[in-house]
Amino acid sequence: MLKLPKYNFSLSAFFVLLVAGLIFTSCGKKENAEGGDAAKPETEASSGESAAAAANMGLTYDAFKAISLKMSYDDVKKVFGEEGKEQSNLNGVIMYSWKPKDGVIMCTFTKNELTEKKQNSFEKGMPNLATMDKFNQLKDGMALDEVEKIMGGEGQLIENAEFYMGTGPAQVRAVYKWIGEKASKYMDVTFEDGKLSSKEQKGLE
Repeated sequence: MLKLPKYNFSLSAFFVLLVAGLIFTSCGKKENAEGGDAAKPETEASSGESAAAAANMGLTYDAFKAISLKMSYDDVKKVFGEEGKEQSNLNGVIMYSWKPKDGVIMCTFTKNELTEKKQNSFEKGMPNLATMDKFNQLKDGMALDEVEKIMGGEGQLIENAEFYMGTGPAQVRAVYKWIGEKASKYMDVTFEDGKLSSKEQKGLE
């Protein structure tokens, strides 16, 4: 008769411990879930800050390279960090200019898509790589990396645009500049859909 109360007491204690364990586990899951929700905005805020920092690059050569064909005016404006000045507006084709410290950046938008960009602002500090000998080694059909190997380094992108030949699809033109011993001595190399299509030089020896 004395064993029954002892057995009932042990069973009751077991259930108490079981219920307590379930409550503890439930609280732990709730805290983890709340912690996860609290951490999510912090992660999103960090991504937002990184995007904002990349968007406001100023009127620099890196910003000029970063803007790509098909971007909207608002996207380009975000990259440069300021409004452009409207230069012309004809049948939905709008040209804007931006004024860095030297020179000018020109961007043309057709139906609010960037279709051409040009710059003559960032020649200072370019390496003096262009020579007549290197110029003569460049051949039609070469890829940009082949040209860079001959030149001994990268040129500076001065123009990037879409163009059409007849009724075919849009093609892309890119013009790169290398300078010689002086900024007044240089070569411009044009690529169409990634292949050298023409070249010109001024003052090289």
